[in-house]
Amino acid sequence: MEGVATMTDLDEDKPRFTRQPDLAPRVSRVRKDQLATLLEVDEAFTQILGWFPEEALGKPTLDLVHPDDQELVLASWVDMLATQGRARPVRLRHLHRDGSWVWIEVTNQNLLEDSEYESIAVEMVNISEEMAMREALRAKEQLLNQLAESVPVGLLQVDAASRVVYTNDRLHFMVGIERAGNVRDQLATVINDDRFLVEEAFGTVLCNGVDTYIEARVEQPGERGSNIRCCSLNLRALTDEAGAVTGAMVCVDDVTERVKAREESRSHTSLDTVTHCCDRTATMSALKAMINSDDRRGWPAVIFVDLDRFKDTNDALGHAAGDEFLRVVAERLQRGLRGEDVVGRIGGDEFLVLCAGISSPAEAMRIASRLAQSLWYPIYLDGTATSPSASIGVAWSNALGMSVEKLVSRANAAMCRSRQVGDGEPLMFDESMLNSKDTLSGHLPVLSQNAS
Repeated sequence: MEGVATMTDLDEDKPRFTRQPDLAPRVSRVRKDQLATLLEVDEAFTQILGWFPEEALGKPTLDLVHPDDQELVLASWVDMLATQGRARPVRLRHLHRDGSWVWIEVTNQNLLEDSEYESIAVEMVNISEEMAMREALRAKEQLLNQLAESVPVGLLQVDAASRVVYTNDRLHFMVGIERAGNVRDQLATVINDDRFLVEEAFGTVLCNGVDTYIEARVEQPGERGSNIRCCSLNLRALTDEAGAVTGAMVCVDDVTERVKAREESRSHTSLDTVTHCCDRTATMSALKAMINSDDRRGWPAVIFVDLDRFKDTNDALGHAAGDEFLRVVAERLQRGLRGEDVVGRIGGDEFLVLCAGISSPAEAMRIASRLAQSLWYPIYLDGTATSPSASIGVAWSNALGMSVEKLVSRANAAMCRSRQVGDGEPLMFDESMLNSKDTLSGHLPVLSQNAS
């Protein structure tokens, strides 16, 4: 009888079972002699390979093995005959009666000296589905590898412990380093001034699962000396089904020419002579353009950065050293941003960072935290290490009609509260800050009429 028996004449309140087709067997057990001739086969053998017993018995099994697998089966058979007991399984392609090939895992057991058996007991397991899945996976991996090598960007995959999982040749060319074991070694040619940005970016994506974009400079060695190129790193978190971060995929692109074009474009605007970032007028104009933009990926965020104890540095080391200090700070702020973002100097030691298309206060705070961390590293002036610090306030609003003056004033209020707290962490504006006499005692920036 085929299938499972069906219970038909039952009361309507009793369960009924439907006929199910027989499942094809996966395991066959056969007997062979010392020369691997088939002595006995079971019904499963016929269902798996199609050969009827009268066709199979007396046939050397080597005749059923794929030519490419015959060397393996002979070596395995010789090893098995040299010992008693169960041999290690081998995977071989066997000829089906219809001319196709079936993957079989064969396990031989030497029972020649067993007086009751005096033959080789063979277990044959049909593994065609497993091998087909493996082949499909191999083909997919080969396709992905070919695609990865053909894309015009460097690819770097790491696991949650920052170990390198995959790199392509384009990445090796861009950073000048062959496949390494971890991120630090793989990106060892990143210049020292930008290394903190890279470390912080990987920490953000691997610890918090937050996608990150940065630009960092890479020093590529060459026959004519070192060549510094600017590269963008676009980091995307990889997660499992539960949402836990398992690693990251990083796309690395050489954006040197794009950065040069951006700097040339900025040179046509009003620049601060010391830091070479936007001056006050250009900064306010840029913010006004962001507020009025039709791009609604998000809304502008304003980050107010006020350096702490800059006057002490300026007085102790001189104005030239103070100018260099400001220049390095401005450069660090710019390195932690995207291409469309703006850094402007609006006062002696005050900077405004304008970020376009920010989707939420949390995203604005992540950027501000990254900028704050970039200022923790010492700046060396005439051999003297000076550690910068800053009070940082953040303002973001998705309200239509928000003016330049109001948004900057809110960031300033948050900066003043940050200075009072004194822990170096950025603060996001909230309405209570406007009601605080201590906060309002800080100065508010005076904006030109045409900027508001």
